[in-house]
Amino acid sequence: MKNITVGDVYRKYVVEYPRGKQQGMADFADLISARIGAIKAFLDPPEEPVEETLSKLQMIDLCCSNEIQIYKKSLIQDLPTTKSIWKVHAKDLEYHDVPTRSLPICLVLGPSGSGKTCFALQYLRTALVPPGKKVVTLYLYPARTGIQFRKNETLAAVELMNWISNAITRTYQITRESQTSTSKKLDMHVCLVLDEAGSSYTKAWFESKEMLQTLCDQASRTLASSVTVIVVGTGLTGRELSPSKDAIIFRMKPWQRSDLTRVLERTKCHHCG
Repeated sequence: MKNITVGDVYRKYVVEYPRGKQQGMADFADLISARIGAIKAFLDPPEEPVEETLSKLQMIDLCCSNEIQIYKKSLIQDLPTTKSIWKVHAKDLEYHDVPTRSLPICLVLGPSGSGKTCFALQYLRTALVPPGKKVVTLYLYPARTGIQFRKNETLAAVELMNWISNAITRTYQITRESQTSTSKKLDMHVCLVLDEAGSSYTKAWFESKEMLQTLCDQASRTLASSVTVIVVGTGLTGRELSPSKDAIIFRMKPWQRSDLTRVLERTKCHHCG
């Protein structure tokens, strides 16, 4: 229990407990020898704002792709090569009153299997967060939303924000066992991770600076008071964006020998444990 977070407890005993959240909270109360009333008041208060619920969930996979679960269980986090890439731009990821880039976007580019998704979830989901803001990471595949990302058509940005808002409402209603709508703009920071954006269905759209600008504008206007957009994709080039003026661009590299050594060591420890 030493390294478990409130978010971990909330997800395990309230959101995902096999026998339902009431039994989950009762079992957790027994586990730590606490009063069930106190546990319910802390984990599942009756009038909890949607921002509080989402922040406790921490990361939400809106497309049910299991990528977040894979990330949590993976042995490829914090490798020497990815750590060195992150360090180059670590200061750029800090919040500044005057933004260092024109767009609140991070691009994670590179070959398949280079750890782009893991890198985004490990290092970038707390990027550019204003002080004191609650944070949630929303993860999805644009190609799985059913939206047509036609080249140079800005309507896709509007439709994507509507799709995300509806997905948030479904998540909140399932988690809270409520019919409350969450259609209002969120007063929190949202890290929006758009993975596999380099697929044949979406690549041309996400290569366009104009479309990315529209996406950021729409997210800031309708989704949340603070947003960082993380675009991840094999095959994307970011050719229309300046890494010094427009966006923070990470170019992943193939794994090195030191990375493989680290993975093998962790695998051995994992099996031994």
